Amino acid sequence: GDIVWYGAGFACLVGAVWLVQREMTAPGGPGPRRLVILSMCFFPTLAWLIYGQNATLTLFLFTLMFVQLRRQRDFAGGLALGLLFYKPQLMIACGVMLLVRGRWRALAGVTAGVALWTALGVALCPEAMLTYADVSPQLFDFLRAEGTFLGAHIEFPSWGSHSFYGFCILLTDGLSHRVTDVLAGGMTILGLVWVAMVWRHQTWRVGSR
Repeated sequence: GDIVWYGAGFACLVGAVWLVQREMTAPGGPGPRRLVILSMCFFPTLAWLIYGQNATLTLFLFTLMFVQLRRQRDFAGGLALGLLFYKPQLMIACGVMLLVRGRWRALAGVTAGVALWTALGVALCPEAMLTYADVSPQLFDFLRAEGTFLGAHIEFPSWGSHSFYGFCILLTDGLSHRVTDVLAGGMTILGLVWVAMVWRHQTWRVGSR
């Protein structure tokens, strides 16, 4: 199982590097093999190897979205973004950007990707999908440094949660959970508003770096 998992992850890493190299690298620049080797010096790549997470799949889907949008294949780019639905928090900022720019075909692709993952989940693991829907409201408590999740005492390494929520937990959770939740929610909303403001006044220059 581990061999299959890491093999698939490495294939995603190679695929992402190949897409970027083909799309962005000037003639005479480094080839895909060299870039894959150099990526092993990048800590997130090492973290994927150490923890066995799905980071390279996420990288591949983000890269695929970027390349397809750059080529004005909006539906395909949106579909790639929609396939990130296994980590919906990673979709939000890009979704806001597409919304304020009126990329409706891309948003239709996002909807199709979300529907595809949901349909596969319901068809293959209906009980797990119901359980996920039931426990999702508790996931924020799970991310706290210490607390109760599904009736069990847990200790989560909040220092490793690179998000507004993880930052606010470290900053204020020792004082008040409510302050943490309000502060994290406010920072998230302000961040999304900033993304919307930037892209609303940004020219979409297709093909530019």
